[in-house]
Amino acid sequence: MTEPALPQPDRPLPEVWLFGAFALTGAEMPRHAAEIATGVAAAGWRPRLIGVVPGSFAEAHLDNAGGAMPEGAVAVVYLRALLRAAGRGRQPRHWTHRLPLLLQALRPARRVLIVRDRGGLRGTALLQGALARALQLATRGRARPVPFGRPARSIVAELTGRPTVPVNPIAAEERTFLQILAARPEGQRMAARFVERAQNLAACGTALAEDLARVVETAPGLTSPWLTETLRVLRLSPEVTAPGHIHRCLALAPGSGAPKLVQHLRLCGQGGRARAYLPRPLPRPETPAQRLIQPLLAGVADPDIAARFHRPLGDDPENLTVLELTLLLALRAPMTSIEAFRQPWRRAPWAADLSALLEPGHPAGAGDARPEAPALTLHGLTEGDTGLHQNLWMSVEAAGRAGLSPAIAGHGGKVALATAPARPAPTLRRNVALYHLNADRIPETLFNAYRHRDAFHIGYLLWELDRLPEAHRLALEL
Repeated sequence: MTEPALPQPDRPLPEVWLFGAFALTGAEMPRHAAEIATGVAAAGWRPRLIGVVPGSFAEAHLDNAGGAMPEGAVAVVYLRALLRAAGRGRQPRHWTHRLPLLLQALRPARRVLIVRDRGGLRGTALLQGALARALQLATRGRARPVPFGRPARSIVAELTGRPTVPVNPIAAEERTFLQILAARPEGQRMAARFVERAQNLAACGTALAEDLARVVETAPGLTSPWLTETLRVLRLSPEVTAPGHIHRCLALAPGSGAPKLVQHLRLCGQGGRARAYLPRPLPRPETPAQRLIQPLLAGVADPDIAARFHRPLGDDPENLTVLELTLLLALRAPMTSIEAFRQPWRRAPWAADLSALLEPGHPAGAGDARPEAPALTLHGLTEGDTGLHQNLWMSVEAAGRAGLSPAIAGHGGKVALATAPARPAPTLRRNVALYHLNADRIPETLFNAYRHRDAFHIGYLLWELDRLPEAHRLALEL
């Protein structure tokens, strides 16, 4: 169904503030709130979504929730969400901080609807009754309870005073998700419960359901700090198959006992950054899941175990592998698309996160049958008036004339240069990297960009001294 476009009046749109939780995984409360938000928007009102649960999607700091509620606005408050305002740890400080702020925020409201559950545990009912009474006192009688089972369409009609059209719940969730994501681009952190909910909502096959169940059981055994430290240590422990430039960066410098990259950064006055490249021992695995996955990440796991981890979920090549989903769950990667909420086992929504987590060639990706096409990447200064900056754009022009579309990795200035990703270049047989940088900046750039993949490296190295600067020597060795 095509939803009507919002009108564009000269005066501000009337507002409806929804205080609740917005996980957008098909659960009752988020879907109900999404239908209300979409319905009031179709009626020409502006919905404002305020998450009151700590750490939840769309969580708002109530003392700075996008400005004060305007006079004449109406509000919808879900008591079920308020009961979760203490957070997972049930910390009283969350209640004592958030509830007074909520009561204060609601004072300008012309009308407040309190969405209250019916039945349930006696203790829960008593708490909801006390919260409803507090809201009524704070709004001086302008708040009244409505049952949770009341259709969203009916609530929209009461709030706006206009007839409403049926709203597709799935379309409502998608529209609400995009609205929240525009304000909070980091999205919701992935957790096992989202996979479980998506599994229950989707008509997935038996093989996929069994794979997901095993992954969800394994992931909680991998604490994020342990896994993050493991990946960092392995990154500084070159495997036999690592590119030659990585071995040379991490080889011990004569007489110093530190890796050459560390010595180089210290020589360049970057002692703080150098500490990040100092070797350290692997963290000790303490759970069965950690003992299973650590050797796999290091590339020395049992072949049978590795084969199971590298198999796509449900044997569908478009799905994540068992290992990929396990890592995403353990690291709680941000879910920044509605597709990731609906089908978190699909690979497409996570492509960018996986490329950052496991660069091409990482031992943990050895079983992945989706190699990337060779590409040309230009490293250089994207802004400024230096010769290096001008040379970078000369190379971009030359590559274009040769029919290539290079990726540009900007250094300095506005590093987030908006460029299209490199198209597959059929004339390239291997990755090519061109550097329009001073040689002292090349080693660290090369190490981070090509830790697990090789390339043909070309550097345009310039200096204006009568002898080679000491800080430029490591780049020539690589």
